[in-house]
Amino acid sequence: MERIAALTVKELKHIRRDPRSLIMVLFFPMLMLILFAYAITFDIREVPTALFDADRSAESRGLILSLSSSGYFRMIPVGSYRAAEEKLNSGEAWAALIIPAGFARRIDRGETASIQILVDGSDSNTASQVVAYLKGALIRYSGKLLFKKSLREGGLMNGSPISFRPRLWYNPDLKSPNFLIPGLIGLIMMVIGVMLASLSIAREEEDGTLEGIRVSPISSLEFIVGKLLPYILIAIAELVLILIAGITIFDLPFRGSFSLLFLLSLIFFVSILGMGLLISTIARTQQMAWLLSLLLTFLPSLILSGFIFPIRNMPYFVQLITYLLPARYFIVILRGIILKGVGLSQLKMQVVYLVVLGSTFMVASILRFRKKIA
Repeated sequence: MERIAALTVKELKHIRRDPRSLIMVLFFPMLMLILFAYAITFDIREVPTALFDADRSAESRGLILSLSSSGYFRMIPVGSYRAAEEKLNSGEAWAALIIPAGFARRIDRGETASIQILVDGSDSNTASQVVAYLKGALIRYSGKLLFKKSLREGGLMNGSPISFRPRLWYNPDLKSPNFLIPGLIGLIMMVIGVMLASLSIAREEEDGTLEGIRVSPISSLEFIVGKLLPYILIAIAELVLILIAGITIFDLPFRGSFSLLFLLSLIFFVSILGMGLLISTIARTQQMAWLLSLLLTFLPSLILSGFIFPIRNMPYFVQLITYLLPARYFIVILRGIILKGVGLSQLKMQVVYLVVLGSTFMVASILRFRKKIA
């Protein structure tokens, strides 16, 4: 017992000497519980919906008001069918409602008026819910129109005054692999990339080779870039292998440009490897670097990146945190290029955020490394 007690006291002293690890172990789980409990929700509210009302009648405005007042849809008025398509391509809208000219006239004549609904199927879970909400809202509005007509003309009226058939774009069969694989690519690349880079400087410190670097003529920038390049090559090889597996094994459709995907992937790799190097300059041991990189990448990328749960449905303060995750932007890029076949113009904001994040991580890594070897 005395030996066990002595070892326990020794271990407690060791833990006390490393307060950062103790704080991380004690408070990170609680922080994650609070954060993720707010973020995880399968309900969707205020679905951004591009609206092109070519009829501009009282009936069309009544339909729009009925959908908007349900709380499930947030209308984004556009001036043309083409503009509605562009909103879907850029991801600004998850659905588009097209009300053709003559909508009210057909209803007045007792005919069935058709409307067109386009839904972004690249996120199959959200698309299914959007279609279900739209069906429910349109059935309720059709019931109201029938009731009014019955009162006006006397007697019960049959049939539905509005017909619609939703069209699912980008993933018409709502295949789960088409939705999951691009997200999984982003998640895997994020976790592996950060983890590999996070061990590099911590390993040098543990091996004692950091002292040699301190007295060598190599600058901090040269050291960080030299550390970064091998991992970029590994990440590119990993991306190629994952893409080949997704396309050949899971029949993942690839509708965009390979060259654009690799170009934007390079920007993403720089940002995640910069994040890993920053962790490596903070951690004193490889064990701590590994734990930090896991805590800061795996669950946040899984839950807060938009991979499974729509970011728009999260509380505002959680949405602000998601801006710090490179995976958030890379998953949009992957789904945009692979499933939608969009170009750089639709993804420019994701590129800007990745460049800002990557530059910030790299500068912070260099500054931290200079402080470490000073």
